[in-house]
Amino acid sequence: MTSWRKRRVGQTDLEITELGLGTGTMAGLFQEVPTDQALATIELAVESGLTFYDTSAQYGYGRAEHLLGDGLRARRAGTIVSTKAGRLLRPYAGTESPRDGWVKPFPFEAVYDYSYDGIMRSHADSLIRLGLASVDILLVHDIGTMAHGERQNAIYWEQLASGGYRALTELKAKGSINAIGLGVNEWAVLMDAFALGHWDVFLLAGRYTLLEQTALDPLLSTCVARGTSVICGGPFNSGALMGTGIWNYAAAPRAIIDRVAALDRVCRDHGVPMGAAALQFPLAHPAICTVLPGPKSPEELRGILDWWNTPIPQSFWSAIADAGLVEPGTPLPGATQRPPRVFNSGATRAKDRKMADVAHVDERLKQLPEKIEKWRADAVTLRKETETLGAMDVPDEERLVAIEGTAGELYQEIDALKQTLSDIASISPAAAGELAPVSETLHLLLLEITELGTKLYSKRSGLAV
Repeated sequence: MTSWRKRRVGQTDLEITELGLGTGTMAGLFQEVPTDQALATIELAVESGLTFYDTSAQYGYGRAEHLLGDGLRARRAGTIVSTKAGRLLRPYAGTESPRDGWVKPFPFEAVYDYSYDGIMRSHADSLIRLGLASVDILLVHDIGTMAHGERQNAIYWEQLASGGYRALTELKAKGSINAIGLGVNEWAVLMDAFALGHWDVFLLAGRYTLLEQTALDPLLSTCVARGTSVICGGPFNSGALMGTGIWNYAAAPRAIIDRVAALDRVCRDHGVPMGAAALQFPLAHPAICTVLPGPKSPEELRGILDWWNTPIPQSFWSAIADAGLVEPGTPLPGATQRPPRVFNSGATRAKDRKMADVAHVDERLKQLPEKIEKWRADAVTLRKETETLGAMDVPDEERLVAIEGTAGELYQEIDALKQTLSDIASISPAAAGELAPVSETLHLLLLEITELGTKLYSKRSGLAV
């Protein structure tokens, strides 16, 4: 069995293997996948030591969640499951197949809803379809202009900003989930998302791969600075890197075909399988926490595992850089650079950190009133600034951005302490009662700052329009 390294998800205590399993393809994307074949693929993934599994209501209109739940229910221990929110399923009376690219999907269709109620119901419905008591990560799915167009996306973004984000933070605060994020195919919307508050992880498909590195900067650099991890979805760019001629789920343009051909020549010159290079490339960047391919059969998964374990000479990475086949400044495997965030024994270290926090709980409690009063004063200042800017017909956009940034920083500072107090309470029942009202105060402050951030974002969005 492969000896897996794990990486931390954002600033949470979740750690996942550097290779995960996506379930979109096995739900019947573009071709039929028999149920026993899909389940055998999940079983092999578990037996091979993979701990991260991603799914969505969208995949096969519920089929992927059913498959993953059936495949993991008796093997849930030690696994990390992510699913997505923003689509609700309703019965579908038609009979056509394929439908929207799905072959033999379940008899449902998707309705978008990124509101507070929509996110809450998405989460609850997914648990039912999975047949699992919980999921670990909840991602807002396919929000952005690529998916919806500018006009409709503005409506959906307002739903997320005015209530959907609050639903995510409440689910996390209650312990129903451990991490929140977005799962999209376009990186720009992730930059916009930072205006709403803190995110633990983004699943970005196809935008940071061996084929294209459009998300390198400013997104990935911002993620590193903010402590947000990135899951590399679509490492083969919808099959383009495998020579299928498909890119972004459609026919690849000539420029993409030519770039794939150029990469293929370098692979052949160095005896490196394209699949191996595609899988190993993303993890050189410290923002990436895992690579997420979507095999539809045990045979495909075995091939992926072989590629994962294929040694790649440093001369190959140097050759693609010298040929201009990666963006300048792109981190490459094996090069001298900032090391990725690797946590082989992170669970032990996390427990040690919590115990150390408990040992200093009295000292921390003495400091809390002063901190909370400062944060309350900061929140009052933010509210006044927000009201002043909101009353202006044409407020200063730079000032809006600056205040948004201040609100985001304040949110992260309070959220970090709230998480620490939660850790202390989980280790020390004696401290839990004393900390409960403090945690509630922090929670209310977080809700207030989220509301202010939403108003600021809405005002700035109005300027852009």
